[in-house]
Amino acid sequence: MAAAFALFAVEQAWMARVDLLAAARVRAEIEAQADLKRSSLSRMLDRFDRVVAIAIALELCGFYGASVDLGWGALGVLLALAGFNAFVPVRLVPGSDRPVREIARQQRWALTAVDLGAIALVGVWIAGRWRGVIAVTLLTCVVAFELVKYGAMIWTAMRRSLA
Repeated sequence: MAAAFALFAVEQAWMARVDLLAAARVRAEIEAQADLKRSSLSRMLDRFDRVVAIAIALELCGFYGASVDLGWGALGVLLALAGFNAFVPVRLVPGSDRPVREIARQQRWALTAVDLGAIALVGVWIAGRWRGVIAVTLLTCVVAFELVKYGAMIWTAMRRSLA
């Protein structure tokens, strides 16, 4: 469980950095747009900023809490992530024609459902049931996610460097 949580912590720190940098870039891009469009985009971006700030604060509490109790700390981080996925209204795509894109409700709830599955597993782990199986399952899920997400980027970079 600790190994899965450590890998997950690195991923969450990276994504917080990505979200904050994207928000700064998009905010700079929309400042140059017409007032009406800028106002609408600014409101969506302000909500994104609030959700990100709350999620980061709660995740930090969970990470620090994990130093006292791994299960409860992990649960705190997963609850923050579920809240982020449930309440973040937009996806940011800096440098595109539509830098602020609304996320379909179905997509947000699908992500939240995955988060709730992980929360349930950690809850069972906290209860002292099937700890080994749950720890291996969570570690496998985190490693698979990391391989899929970052493997494609690494593969693309390697192909470019060889070309």
